[in-house]
Amino acid sequence: MRTEIRYRDVLTRSARVRVGELGSGRPIVLVHDLFGSHEDFEPILAALAAKMHVILLDLPGFGESE
Repeated sequence: MRTEIRYRDVLTRSARVRVGELGSGRPIVLVHDLFGSHEDFEPILAALAAKMHVILLDLPGFGESE
């Protein structure tokens, strides 16, 4: 089953950051490690989103952020 993520870009003074959200409830923020992206969390997203509001982002310079 594919989990649908709602994406948006957040503009900061120095970068455009890609943020994804799914699910509802208590929030949890997922931040990848060095050389990663939000896609690293794909295997666990459905389970987390079933109970929580999941917020994931790509750090500046990684994934779909600039």
